[in-house]
Amino acid sequence: MTNRIIHVSAIFFLVLVDKVFPQVTPCAGGTVGVDPAAYSSRTSTYGANSAFLIEDPLYQITCCGAITSWEVSTSGSGRITLQIWRKLSSNVYQLLGQNVFTAGSGTFSPTDRIMVQHGDYIGWYSSGPSVRYDTGTAILNRVKATMTALQPGDLQDWSTESPEGVSRNYAIRATVSASSVPVFSGIPSLVTFPEETPQDTVVHSLTITDADATDVITLYTKSETSGYFTVDTTTFRIKTTQDRIPLGSNYIVEVKAIDSCYKEATATVTFSVSNTDITMSFSSTTSSVFENSTSEEWLSDVIVSDPMNDYTCFLQTTNVPFTVRQNNTGIQSFSLYLQKWPQLSASVTSSYTLTSQCTDGVNTKTAIHTVSVIPNTKPAITNLGGGVTVTLDARTVLIGHFVYNVSASDNEEDDITFSLICTPSGCPFTIYNSGAILLTSRLITHSQSSYTLTVSVSDSYTQTADSSSLSVSITNRNTNPTISIPRLTYVNENSPLGQSVLSLAVSDAESNQLSVHGIFTPANGMKYFDINPANGVVTTSTVHYIDYDILSTKDIVLVVCTSDGIAASSQTGTIRIVNINEPCYFTEDYYSIIREEGNSQSTFPLPEYNVIDPDNGETFTFQKTCGNPYDNKVSINTNTGQFSFLGDYDLDIPGTVTTFNCTLTVTDSGGNTDTTIVGVFVLYKNEFAPTFSVSSVTLTLQSHELIGSILTNFTAHDSDLSSHDDGKFYYSLDQSSNSGEYFGIMTNGSIYIKEDLSPLYLGRTLSLTLTAKDYGSPSRQSSVAITVQIPLSTTITNISPTERALQFENNTGNSVILALAAFLSVGMFSTIVYIIHKYTLRGKQICKTKNTQQLSTSRTPKLRNSRKKSINSNDIKDNRNVKTTEEDELQTETKQPMPSFETINSYETQTKFPINSDGIKDNQMEW
Repeated sequence: MTNRIIHVSAIFFLVLVDKVFPQVTPCAGGTVGVDPAAYSSRTSTYGANSAFLIEDPLYQITCCGAITSWEVSTSGSGRITLQIWRKLSSNVYQLLGQNVFTAGSGTFSPTDRIMVQHGDYIGWYSSGPSVRYDTGTAILNRVKATMTALQPGDLQDWSTESPEGVSRNYAIRATVSASSVPVFSGIPSLVTFPEETPQDTVVHSLTITDADATDVITLYTKSETSGYFTVDTTTFRIKTTQDRIPLGSNYIVEVKAIDSCYKEATATVTFSVSNTDITMSFSSTTSSVFENSTSEEWLSDVIVSDPMNDYTCFLQTTNVPFTVRQNNTGIQSFSLYLQKWPQLSASVTSSYTLTSQCTDGVNTKTAIHTVSVIPNTKPAITNLGGGVTVTLDARTVLIGHFVYNVSASDNEEDDITFSLICTPSGCPFTIYNSGAILLTSRLITHSQSSYTLTVSVSDSYTQTADSSSLSVSITNRNTNPTISIPRLTYVNENSPLGQSVLSLAVSDAESNQLSVHGIFTPANGMKYFDINPANGVVTTSTVHYIDYDILSTKDIVLVVCTSDGIAASSQTGTIRIVNINEPCYFTEDYYSIIREEGNSQSTFPLPEYNVIDPDNGETFTFQKTCGNPYDNKVSINTNTGQFSFLGDYDLDIPGTVTTFNCTLTVTDSGGNTDTTIVGVFVLYKNEFAPTFSVSSVTLTLQSHELIGSILTNFTAHDSDLSSHDDGKFYYSLDQSSNSGEYFGIMTNGSIYIKEDLSPLYLGRTLSLTLTAKDYGSPSRQSSVAITVQIPLSTTITNISPTERALQFENNTGNSVILALAAFLSVGMFSTIVYIIHKYTLRGKQICKTKNTQQLSTSRTPKLRNSRKKSINSNDIKDNRNVKTTEEDELQTETKQPMPSFETINSYETQTKFPINSDGIKDNQMEW
């Protein structure tokens, strides 16, 4: 059983170079696989419907060629199908071909050789028998226990199939030989086809054979320079690419056939186009024309039998009024024609013998045609002999009424022309070339009662015409009505509705039943005026008032018409609209204007007054009345109505109001007026910042100053009105650059000591910024830079009842000494501890003694500095804090710790400790 794959493809190039193909290794009789005799000791457990693929280099094709024989050793009975597989991707394999043999051992030669390439693998499919094997080197022998029989070209996924076992060599071997070269046959020396061969016609079929029936052959066009031919890659047929391939030299097409192992064969096909002989004749050999012919006439077609070539035809006979020319039909064709205005004369030339010739550039043919000339006769009128009269009723006939039809004859059937002459002249009749006489106007108002019509007929070839007469009588005519209108009528805008404007005069000799109608130009005139059709009175509209300002034109043309039912008359007049000045008015009863206080001539924002005046382009003036004293506070721009201050307006001046009303009057150019109320509102302006008398100051302060003591006082001044937020201000103190908030600020600008300054006894410079900021929007402010110098203190201030008793560990100097002593020696440290303890007991005794003396002597303390204020015992709220309240100045002061002496609790009388600027004089302690 033999299975075959045949695949043919072709690529067409219009270049004169050969395609470059990859190099392959041709097979030369080698083998793939192992000697079956050496590996036949074992039998596979897989039998019927099983399939194997040996994906191992030992069973891989390494050249390009064909399988010429198989050697195999099998067990069991049935048929074995030996296969060649090609791996297309990681999991896709294609069956290239297969040879079927009866099971057994030996060498088999297939009748259809399988074409192989480098990389293909050996496999097999069993319908019963198994291929033997033995231990070997092959690793990957993929096996499918059950697989449906496949055909060449089918795809299969082998990637998931596991081997039957490793290191097995199966008893199968294939001999691979070189492939056969493809062969062209039946190539003639010259292929000839006629010039009328159409596009896509097969002009030659190629025959290619290959001994390897399953080989893949690819066909290429090696050379084709004319572009007139193409190779059909499916059928190996050469076809034309266009109609009417030109005559001339031969055309050569070279082709190349290449098999799958890139073995090639070439062939050359030569083509020639043969010319087809031309034939011609006239569609008719004779024709006739009238001697009075003036236009071009077709006489006969020229029949040509060579439509595939360009050809031309012409008239050989000269000096005749005939021609042979190409027709305007979109296809190539020629005909014989009589030329325009031939000026034929039958008496001079009664017939013409014409010879025409056609040629395609190679062959020439002629044909003869005879033309006869027919003499001309003049036309004649046939139905006006003996006199004819027609009567018309003027009240019934209309324009276009058919009056009479004149008949005429012409032997040559030439185009004939009728003409008409009226007596008297100016008759309302016309005649057409058909002979029909029609009425051109109404006769009911005509002035003539009868006409005589002289009718003539002729053709273009006769010198004289035939003529006859027709009489027309007109009865029952009518008189036209009359109408009159004034040439110009004036009407005021806003005239009352339905008011009479003018009256029209109408009359008619035959009837009093006349109707009147009018046409207004422009058309919107009918919106403002009405016409009574019965009496002709024109009135203003009963719905719409006339507005001069919205009319695009002020003159309205009125065409009035009247009719008696038969005839009509018309006249034209003009209605001119007169402009009347109309009053203006404000759309609102009240407007408001607002701005801040300011200098003289400072303007208020201009309100949108929206003054309405129906008159277009109206101009206005404005006046204001505010009453005393406000007329002197503001002025107004009479053109725009914009208010401004008449003088400086300062709300900081007592008694200056923030609001008042004015009456605003608007006047148009006609003197019409209207009034409205304008509310004037003036806002406070934060004009001034609170200011200090100095910009910076430096103060000196001792570290033992008391908490709550007043450091100094600053007073700011604001020129804005103090009753308004712009003139009200508050103080703030910025001491963020310092290590603590040592000071506080009162509402009156007094700075007081807020925290204990004794830790600063070694000296310190503190920076403060005092700011006064008003409550205006936007607010204004100013500041004073304050520098506080605290000099080095060498003594300890005597403790007053408002101060806490000094402890050794609270003294910064003693802490420094203690730290230094710790570094000297442990013994010195013990001594210092003893001294601290001793001094602590002594301090308590001194306090007790001095307090007792002060109670007995009631000595009055002296202020250390005139800027300070002492704090008495009545202000003490507990034994740790002191708060002094001064209602208008001091609101909050920092609480000051009290001394921790036991005797203080027994005091019920006021106690003061004198302290002066030189340090502690009474009750002092030195460290």
